[in-house]
Amino acid sequence: MGNPGEQVRVEELTIESPLSVGQFAGKWCSYNAPPDLTYDQREADGRLLVFDTDEFTGCCEILGSPTVELELAASKPVAMIAVRLSDVAPDGRATRISYGLLNLTHRYGHANPEPLVPGEHYAVSVQLNAMAQALPPGHRLRVALSTSYWPLGWPPPEPVRVSVPARAGSSCRDAVAALRRSGRGTAHPGVATGVR
Repeated sequence: MGNPGEQVRVEELTIESPLSVGQFAGKWCSYNAPPDLTYDQREADGRLLVFDTDEFTGCCEILGSPTVELELAASKPVAMIAVRLSDVAPDGRATRISYGLLNLTHRYGHANPEPLVPGEHYAVSVQLNAMAQALPPGHRLRVALSTSYWPLGWPPPEPVRVSVPARAGSSCRDAVAALRRSGRGTAHPGVATGVR
């Protein structure tokens, strides 16, 4: 324990998700039937590594297939990372608007999977599903990371921890280093200022 008022420096942010993460994911491209839609993501977000942008002062439009670039390390040779992108309303309700999964042994492609070296840092890109979304003023964009997303992704053979570096001045930079859209130009809706 440190002295009162002393700030604790965090070197890494770590997540080891329960296997139940994803049970309220709903379907992708549903027909708008109630069981197909995603539920409010707040309950799941409480068990994930979450990054929020500041509230938007104007409308933020995202079109295309966002890519999230991460620097990470895993505790086991086989791991996965799930990235969810959510629209967070002023009342706190979080609606998933896209997601992407990456079996980290496939970080260099699917032809020749390679086990991870536990503790070694890797730069990976996670492609999210194509989307078109307009976030109104007052809303925030949330990126949530997990090590499981059942039943949309098969879990690793054993529990695994994934860590991302926590660097001063870049609280979300490593999790949302590049959020790109197709079409005209590139959207950088902002860098999250904190982790919840």
